[in-house]
Amino acid sequence: MSKQMRMTKQRGFALLLIGCGILMVLGKTGFGLGILMSWLFPFILMGLGYIGWMNERRFIGGVLFVIGALCVLGKLSGLIPWILAAGFVIGGIILLKRKTSYL
Repeated sequence: MSKQMRMTKQRGFALLLIGCGILMVLGKTGFGLGILMSWLFPFILMGLGYIGWMNERRFIGGVLFVIGALCVLGKLSGLIPWILAAGFVIGGIILLKRKTSYL
């Protein structure tokens, strides 16, 4: 295999970034993957942040991971009240089944 045809990590990462950029532009013009990209992009950010953190680029890795995590949290914000309500119900049932009272 020739030297030019070898796929290096840097070249692969560059192609990944180009592909993500193209998908984002297509999404803005109406030809993209829509809802899939809106869910995929935060996880891509978190993955890039993790890679940065592991490669001793702690600041940029942490920033990318936190931005991605906040995006995912924003997408899941509709589920948080349901999870909280289920936790209250389960906690109440557990307290009713116990024989000793803490109150």
